[in-house]
Parts: sequence; C-alpha cells; structure tokens
Amino acid sequence: MLEMSLYGIRTKIPRMMQEPTLSELHELELLETILYESPSGWFLLDHHFQRLYLSAMYFGDLSKNKIFWFCNSQYIEFKQRVIEELNLAIESNGKHLSQRVRLTINPQGISTITTTLLSLPNTGSFPLRVKLDTQPTPSRNPFLFHKTTNRAIYEEARQRAGTIKKNENNPSGQFAKFISLRFYSGLGNPQNDIFDVILYNERLEITECSIANIAVEFKHDDIWNSGELFWKTPKIECGLLAGVMRSHLLENENLVEGVITVEELKEAQRTLINPLNMVLKKSNTHPATTTRLGKVIYLVTPQCNVSALLSSASHLSNSSTTLIYQNFDQKPNRKEANVLILTPLKDASPVLPTYFENIARLSFPKERLSFGFLVSDSTDDTFDDLIGFTQPLVNYRRITILQKNFGFILSHGDRHDLSNQAARRSIMAQSRNYLLFGALNDEDWVLWLDVDLKEYPETLLDDLIAFDTDVVTPNVFAREKHNGVDYVYDRNNFIETRESRKVLKGLDPDDVLVEGYADLPTYRRYLGDLRNTNKDIVKVDGVGGACLMVKANVHREGALFPTFPIDHELETEGFAKMAKKMGKQVCGLPNYVVYHP
Repeated sequence: MLEMSLYGIRTKIPRMMQEPTLSELHELELLETILYESPSGWFLLDHHFQRLYLSAMYFGDLSKNKIFWFCNSQYIEFKQRVIEELNLAIESNGKHLSQRVRLTINPQGISTITTTLLSLPNTGSFPLRVKLDTQPTPSRNPFLFHKTTNRAIYEEARQRAGTIKKNENNPSGQFAKFISLRFYSGLGNPQNDIFDVILYNERLEITECSIANIAVEFKHDDIWNSGELFWKTPKIECGLLAGVMRSHLLENENLVEGVITVEELKEAQRTLINPLNMVLKKSNTHPATTTRLGKVIYLVTPQCNVSALLSSASHLSNSSTTLIYQNFDQKPNRKEANVLILTPLKDASPVLPTYFENIARLSFPKERLSFGFLVSDSTDDTFDDLIGFTQPLVNYRRITILQKNFGFILSHGDRHDLSNQAARRSIMAQSRNYLLFGALNDEDWVLWLDVDLKEYPETLLDDLIAFDTDVVTPNVFAREKHNGVDYVYDRNNFIETRESRKVLKGLDPDDVLVEGYADLPTYRRYLGDLRNTNKDIVKVDGVGGACLMVKANVHREGALFPTFPIDHELETEGFAKMAKKMGKQVCGLPNYVVYHP
C-alpha cells in the first residue's frame, strides 16, 4: 500500500490491480474543475494544484518520465504559467462574474481551459434523485484515485443507473441549482428521473458518486461522546477520488474518515453530497438561523425534510465560535441600510416564478439584501420549488429557509369563510413570528412581502426607506378591475372613524374584527379610499402584510404579530395596534400603489 501526503492528510492508496498501458497514458489528460467566485477569487486553487502534482507524479513514474515530466524540475514554472492562463480565461468573461473553470493538462504539459458562467439553466423545478449502483466498482482501479479524462468507470455506473444525459444546456451533467434529492435504492424509475449514482466497492463499502464525494452523519456511541453527531466520509482506500472540498473539510476537522457500508447509508438520516460549485462555505453570520447556502448542495434523505437541510448546512459551515457585535444605538445611514425581505409560504408553487422575477428586478444593492422564507402546511411542491429558485441568489447577503407546520389546512372555499377567520389569522400570526425570530439578524429594515404580490416598482425598497417611518405600507390594489372599477385589495390598511370607534366600544374584550365582510360592517376608512388625493403619507390604525416595511428595531422592541386580540385585532392589524401603543409611527402611502392579482 502506497502512503503519501495530500494537503497535509496522510493518505494510503492501495496497490492497483492493473496499471494503465503506455498507449493509454499518452491519451490521458489530467482534469480539474475549479470554482472562481467574484469577488473572493479562486476557491481552494492550491488544493487543485497539489492534486494535479500528485497525479502527474504517479503517471510520470509509470511512464518512466516519458510523460508529465513537468511535475519534476519544472513544476514551479508550470504552475505559474497555468495560473496566468487561468486568470486570462476568467478575464475574458469578466472578473466580476463567478465562473466554473475546466482545466485539462495533456502529457506534454499543455493546458486547455474552458469557462462557464455560474447561472441557472432552464431546468424547470423538480426534485432530483440519486440511485445506488446495481453492482460494485472494484476499489483498486487507478482511475478512481486520480481525476482524469478517463471516466469510463463513472460513465458505466451512470449508464447502469439510467442517469440524466449531458446536453448543450447542461454540459457538465450538473445543475447550477440548489435542489433537494430523494434517495432511491430500487429499480424501475424513469431514466430522466435519476440524477446521479452512488458507487460502492467489492466489500459493499460506499465510495462516492460519479461527480461528487459523500458524507454521512452518525451519532457517537462511546461513553464520552454518546449521542453527539459527527460527519464521516469514506476513506480513500475504499476506492475514490480525494475531492478538494472533502480534503478542505478534513483539514478543518469538519469531517472524519471511515468505512460506511451500504446498509449504513440506507439507514442514515442525513447524507451530504458535495461536488464542485456545490461547496458549503463558512459564514460570518449566526449559524443557527442564517447559514448562507453555497452554490449547490445535494441533500439525500429518505424523507427529504427541511430540518435536515438546514441542520446539515449549519453543521458543516461552522467550525468555530463567531463573535458578533452590533450597535443598535447607531442610526443606520439610509444609503448603507440592510434590508430583510420576509415571505411566509403555503401552497405557493404557482406564484413563485413571478415572485422571483420581481425580486430580480429590484434596484436595491444585492449585497445589502437578505431573504427569509417559512414554508408551512403545504400540499404542493412549494419547498422543492423554493430551493430551486433561491439557488441563483448567491450574490445576496443571506438566505434563510425555515419550515413549521401548524396542522391548519382549509380548502380554498373555506379559506375566506368568516367563521374561520379568527383561527386562520392566529395561525398566520404564529407563522410570521416564527419567520421573524428565525431570520432577523442585523438588518435595519424588514419588508413583509406577500408571495403573490404581482407588481411593484423596481425602486420599492429605496422608496419606502426614504419615508424614514417606523411602519409604512403602500396602497395595495387588485390588478384586475371589478365591474370596471379599481378594487382595493388590502383592506387591512385602514383608518378608524367615529362610527368604527362606536362599533369597537360595543364589542366584548375577546371579539375579533376582520375586514371585507358584508355581514360585519366596521365603518372604517380604507387607505385605498385616499388614492389620487394630495396626501402622500397619512397615519393609519391598521396595516396588512401584503407589502409592509418596518424598522427592524420596532420588532426588536417587542412589536410582533399577536395571536390573541389586541384592541379586537389579530396578526398584522394587531401588530399596528401594538406598535401605536409603543409610540411608533404607523403610516400609509395613498398614492404609492402596488398590485395584487
């Protein structure tokens, strides 16, 4: 068994069962796929060159230095030359753009470089699946341990599994997309449903996937660490390629090496597959709620649940304690303010495309914009679709995805039944509070934005911040007219009148008022009634959550969404009542109009 040092990790590589012939070596090219991310630059570039060097040494020795001779006395010059070529290739697309770079080195040391911009191809939105191979892969094949253009082993495994084919829109066989995967060990799935294959050796030990390394979470069973969770990745000698991200995580003690059997994988609660452009990177934010999900992460779990997703991401991305300091006494500069957009989701798959199209058009600087989503009680593919749509948002500040099911499901017809409103609005208030506590970090402003809000200006965030009001809401109208007349959509944006106050005085303490029901007149004046007046901003007594901007400190000081009546109001209207009792300004914008469908 050959022992060598790879990135400081002592690695044992078994003797090969059959060395490649000299003719095979002359046709061979070494291969590296490297991430360039703007503005930070090359990711783990030295790791890639160290792997190149070791592979060149191995194949050079086999050929008695007839090929890959540059790995000896001329390696430093070779490395400098290739780095210059890599930088030139990046500059041809623009150094401000994140790119996937494919580098091949032929036996004479000549490089070929191709670049691909990291963007979201038109793949649709669906869960991707992986499948256990139907036969073992011998662990002593030399091409398992070196990344080369000889990928016959992997292509045969992919063919056995019936994986999706490479094409012009997806040349690498990888989707630049963050999507949950479902684990299938059986046969009979449609060919285009299988994304990748999990390989194992003749001893039924898991090794890797055809384009990725793999890690599995286990519980310690020794007396000192009983019950604690840790991540284990297959050992090199099981027969696999030492991926640079795998080696990086081993260096930083995020992973341990060991043997993982097929049976252990099937029983695992969480498995992480981590190829290039799917790196899990450290975050400078709080690990529990604000883990920045890297380029793409494949999560393989029988149940494919969101708790596993978030826990896996936060678990690997934080290997040390992070100290955070924030001065809440310092008033934020409007030009430097950070905004958190919060959107609760339930059965939202049909409207997610429009939501993210609108988000992409916002003029607000991406590096100062974060997102928080909470998925609850959905019966459609909202979660999987959300994962697909959020992956391209890599240039934004932070993305938080949460899940909380309340077990409260109504049919579409019952959703607006008056008798269901108190319970429904109480659940909606809980949802907003879970989302707020789970996603708010150091932002200056919070924008509550309905997933089905259809139209709003590109300058929405700057416009609302400019009013510098504790709580402010635009005027929300329906895009489609009713009987030829503009229709006020959000009637929770209201102003109390003399008549409405009389109604309030006649209610029992626990009675709840809701708007928009002929059987329950409230006699309030709606913000929509003031449209086309000369009033640009007015004080209001109630607000809706379709489009609501709040100074983050208003929430921090205790203005939440009540699940019980506050002055006969729940949820967003109750929040307005609470904020006003705290002495906050709660305002509406009669002539600033956004549209619901």
